[in-house]
Amino acid sequence: PNGTLSKKLKMLPQVLKERGFRTIGFIGNPHGGAAALGLDRGYDECVQVYALDKLKGKRATLKVTKYPAPLPEDITEQIFARLPGLARNGQFAYIHYLQPHIPYDPPQKYIDQLDPDRLGRCRCGGMKWADLRGRFDEANESGRASAATIDHMAAHYRANIRYMDDGLAALFEQLKKHDLYDHSLIILTADHGDAFFK
Repeated sequence: PNGTLSKKLKMLPQVLKERGFRTIGFIGNPHGGAAALGLDRGYDECVQVYALDKLKGKRATLKVTKYPAPLPEDITEQIFARLPGLARNGQFAYIHYLQPHIPYDPPQKYIDQLDPDRLGRCRCGGMKWADLRGRFDEANESGRASAATIDHMAAHYRANIRYMDDGLAALFEQLKKHDLYDHSLIILTADHGDAFFK
């Protein structure tokens, strides 16, 4: 938005903080909480997981931002470390997972779940994301892709969704363990999906 206007608008963490909430953010995508963009306003603590030194060289790099792409367990590790200090009331946590999002490279077990014949080969033919990435970029730039490329991409995307589902299940289990789940309002949302030309 317009720079002057965006400085006047209050972000949700700012509004809640003014009303006495402790606010914390766990950010997996630099476009969702970058301090340079002012997106960390209003947080008592904003953990920019994508910028953690421990992820450099260990995670695939996002082409657009040049930051590592944190996995669900990278985000939940930061959350789990802080759970014992969170109270039942008066807390606001914004958790921004990157998945399902490129790179579509979940652990192999999630890709294997898409094997319809249980023959040990994903319906996408077992192609790795590293090999598929060039085709993905070309398809997005040209608006054209072969049926095989679309099948490959869609399979990796679905596998990534399953991976994220398990990440959320682990988070919810920890909230229950710390007696926070039944005292929480949980809102799940997404900014977009991928249609893969269908």
